[in-house]
Amino acid sequence: RGAALPILTTFPSTFRSPDGVLTATLADMDPSKFHREGRHTIGATEGLLPSYLFEMRPEVSIYVLVGPDSCNIVLTSRKMQSGQDGLCGNFNCKQEDDDEERLEARGMELPVALPQSIFMGAPKAPRAQGVGQQGDLTPPTRLS
Repeated sequence: RGAALPILTTFPSTFRSPDGVLTATLADMDPSKFHREGRHTIGATEGLLPSYLFEMRPEVSIYVLVGPDSCNIVLTSRKMQSGQDGLCGNFNCKQEDDDEERLEARGMELPVALPQSIFMGAPKAPRAQGVGQQGDLTPPTRLS
């Protein structure tokens, strides 16, 4: 394993992993395309905003809209045929059984043990980059 290479360092930009698993994009996007509340605390009522999109297709996509002091994240995942459960729900379309008390009753409130994690062999996450003082998030900017 080599050193991690930075991605999405210019605006706009795209990245595709050599194995084709990950596609990442930094560009102007419409937050409403990803969720009706995608721009809930950030941005105007319409229009494109600088945003990140990470796609691990067809299973997962993560949309990120960075604001001056917070960010909106929309995570989309397909239902696994073998079943699933956890903090993102169990895909049975019953929101009332996804609260913390019921997750605890099903034994799903704790983090996944490392030996069972799909990230077992993954490299350690890099230190955060581009973040100033705590609470000081800098949104991506367009280069003229």
